[in-house]
Order: sequence, then structure tokens, then C-alpha cells
Amino acid sequence: NPLSQIPSRDDLEAGRQFVKRIEQIEGEVYIPFHPYLAEMAGKKTYAHFEGVLYVVLGDNGPYRQRVLSQIEEAISTKRFGAIILNGETYMFYGDLGQHYLMQKEDALFDRDDTFWPRTGGRFRPGRLFLPKVRGSSGG
Repeated sequence: NPLSQIPSRDDLEAGRQFVKRIEQIEGEVYIPFHPYLAEMAGKKTYAHFEGVLYVVLGDNGPYRQRVLSQIEEAISTKRFGAIILNGETYMFYGDLGQHYLMQKEDALFDRDDTFWPRTGGRFRPGRLFLPKVRGSSGG
């Protein structure tokens, strides 16, 4: 029944609040699993995680190295005002912890029971990383 795919009012409100939080972040925001959310917040979008995954796992030559180098450079130069990842997925983001600090678990959503897909994988943005500033742990 397609009606069961319609988000609840609570899901809709959680999504709206999340987009507002993205809007308030100074600078660009990298959300590789949900780039459409960055666009909804008026931010520039970047490659979706799946696209990066296919290049990195499917090529042992210059394309793979180029993509990995671009990601490494973006992280090491703190290009983004925030990076938002799903759960524990840090693949390809090698030195992320050296340049960005993960925020507390509830930094993105006020409730744990909203903004989840109705079907398919149970994934939503889950980890907010902000650039480390001089004097913070490891930065």
C-alpha cells in the first residue's frame, strides 16, 4: 500500500528541523549518503557515497587514487563546515578524526524514533563532525 510510505507528521517535522540545522552551519556541508538534504538547505552537493564506492572498489588505477586524494585533501584542509555521515560508516574518510570532532549522538535529531525510511535499509544521518579548532583534542 503506497499510503504506508507517507512520512508521519513527526517525521516531516524532524526532516524540516534537520534541514534548518544544515542551513545554520557556516560553510559547505558534506552529506555523502543524503546529498539532497544539503541541496534542500541551500548548500552545494557533492558525490553520493555509492558513486564514490563504485569508483574506489572498481578501479585500481588513476581514478581511484584521484578520488581518494580529493577526499583526503578536503578533510585535511577542513573544506567543510560539517560532515554528516550515517552511523559508523567512515569508509574512505581516513583521517577524519584528526581534523574533525564528532559531536554528541543526539546532535542531529531531537528524537530517535523519527526520520527513518519506511522501507529498505534503516539508515538516516547519524554522525555530525565539525572541524577541530586549534587547541582541541588532536587539532
